[in-house]
Amino acid sequence: AVSQTEMGVKIIAANPAIRSLIEQIKFPSTTWSSWEYAISKNGGTQALITQLAGDWMAGNKAQLDQWITVASQAK
Repeated sequence: AVSQTEMGVKIIAANPAIRSLIEQIKFPSTTWSSWEYAISKNGGTQALITQLAGDWMAGNKAQLDQWITVASQAK
């Protein structure tokens, strides 16, 4: 059986755009800390994770768009 990690590695290796996107994504430690605090305080429900992700994407659209633009050009 193929583990999830092995499958992830194969998907990334076969998809330059995904690899490029993953390589670009970096979050400030303050962002990570705020997410960790919210999750530890409120639980790691799917709804909370979706809210945190949506809030980040809405507030960082230019950064997200830049990452996607660069990744879409990967060969």
